[in-house]
Amino acid sequence: MNKAVILIILIFSSILSYSADIKINGLYYTLDKYRKTAEITYRGENPYSYKGEYKDAIDIPSKVSYKGVEYKVISIDECAFLGCEELLSVNIPSSIGYIGDSAFKNCINLMSVSFTNSVRTIGAMAFHNTNYLNSIHFKGTIYDYCNIQMRSSFKVGYDLYINGEKLSDLYIPDELESVNPFLFSGSNIISLHIPYSINNIYESAFANCKRLKEIKISGGVKYMSYHAFFGTDSLKKIDFIGSLKEWCNIIFADCYSNPTYYTHSLFINHEKIQVLNIPDNVTEIKHYAFTNMDITEINLSSSVISFMSSAIDGCDKLKKIVCNSFMPPAVYDEFSLKADQLSLYVPKNVLMMYFDHPFWGKFTNITPILEEE
Repeated sequence: MNKAVILIILIFSSILSYSADIKINGLYYTLDKYRKTAEITYRGENPYSYKGEYKDAIDIPSKVSYKGVEYKVISIDECAFLGCEELLSVNIPSSIGYIGDSAFKNCINLMSVSFTNSVRTIGAMAFHNTNYLNSIHFKGTIYDYCNIQMRSSFKVGYDLYINGEKLSDLYIPDELESVNPFLFSGSNIISLHIPYSINNIYESAFANCKRLKEIKISGGVKYMSYHAFFGTDSLKKIDFIGSLKEWCNIIFADCYSNPTYYTHSLFINHEKIQVLNIPDNVTEIKHYAFTNMDITEINLSSSVISFMSSAIDGCDKLKKIVCNSFMPPAVYDEFSLKADQLSLYVPKNVLMMYFDHPFWGKFTNITPILEEE
């Protein structure tokens, strides 16, 4: 038997092992006859064949029987509940580990979803346009929840319940090294505590947490990804438990990844920064490091060799920059503040180097540093 025939047999065997669009007790499934598993799906050839097939409260079973054979329900297909406008709630059993892309998209009256720590992945746009979704019920620990891989967020303004208890004060477990993308985006948490073990906060992890008011972050964080804190309009305070040097070493992907964009202030070890004194051994002021802060003065240590002007975007109350370096720090992007409204203080012996610099020379008020300064 040649290879082409064998391949054809294998293909047909694979096709015959699946039965799609099988209705069992009001729900539609794709059945894998070899593995004895089932995936809940939509009715018909594609998600648009029928509209609103599922409605009211759906309780997905962990197993189903078909023609005398039992199948374990392990996943929810892409678009399985797409556009089911009369669907009100869904209970997902502990047998299911995957919720597909757009699975509940446009379920505009869906109000409640329950699932367990068996779920490892929630697909892109799985709950897009579910504007009445107000409660997520998770059966498992907060550590379990933090290990879910989400490819998009739930809607904005939902209550998250962990084992029946509403989550308001969120303590990220210190067994973790990162906060996954979209994980708490849109939730109604009020306070957030991030331990030293966390190195990375990924994309939109806390975006649109409209009720979030206070954050405490330990000095282990090295990277905050795009939109990590986007839309946290009620945020009032961020307390960084670490050194200013550690804060300066954080890489911020954009202005919305830095919560100072909303707080306009930064506390270091419970003390609010009024004058920003960059410590020795800091060589670079990174992008968005102090965005939107209400500081009036910055003192750059002599160790600073590069300065991303976006680091102080929105610092509209800034009046004075003191640069102690005998070599003007390199600047790599546009300066959003008005240089003619700022005073720049530099070492007397290199005054002309600053005057002639393509960036620092834009300051109209460059003054030599006096001893008392």
